[in-house]
Amino acid sequence: MAQEKQLGIGLIGAGAIMRLSHIPTVMKSGIAKLVGIYDPSRERADALAESSGSRSFETLDALLDSSEIDAVIIATPNNRHEEAAVAAAKAGKHILCEKPLAIDIQSATRIVNAAKEAGVVLQVGFNQRFWSQVQIAKQLIDADFIGDVHAFRSVYSKHPLVDGVWTCRKGLPGKGFSELSNVHGNVQLRQFASNFRLYSSMDQVDDPAIGNPKD
Repeated sequence: MAQEKQLGIGLIGAGAIMRLSHIPTVMKSGIAKLVGIYDPSRERADALAESSGSRSFETLDALLDSSEIDAVIIATPNNRHEEAAVAAAKAGKHILCEKPLAIDIQSATRIVNAAKEAGVVLQVGFNQRFWSQVQIAKQLIDADFIGDVHAFRSVYSKHPLVDGVWTCRKGLPGKGFSELSNVHGNVQLRQFASNFRLYSSMDQVDDPAIGNPKD
């Protein structure tokens, strides 16, 4: 029996999440192969390409023009997701985009529409939706095992191996750490309780170890 063609993967972004999560996953999958990496920092792209046995691309267009690449993984700052995702869709590449998909609903809608028009698969990396403990909690709620749910609490922190605390600083596009980590809690809340409304919100750094308390 002929071996099925492996899915060629291109990486957009050469940060810690690519190094710690996506590259090992691609290499262990058995159904995909890492073709190459693009990052605005050629130095970072070269270093990650060398350590992963792939190659770096000088531009985003060069990566998307590669006939070896069937799909891309996008792990860039949140405000750059739309640029990369729309370009990938127009190039006919399937897309796995790190969460959140975009920094506002308008940007997210443009990404979704671009994927629909191009007929490519668009997925968002909400990996915790599929964790066994989350799945079990959902089953218990649906089975009315714990009764009516009146409160939901989630606590997230920065990955200890992810560089820097830049996501906690004001003045950056989007909502920083709240977008990157608290979004998991928001998704699980939607998963556990389909009907709810936002009552209030707060954005403040309470731990000086990760940012300025005034931020």
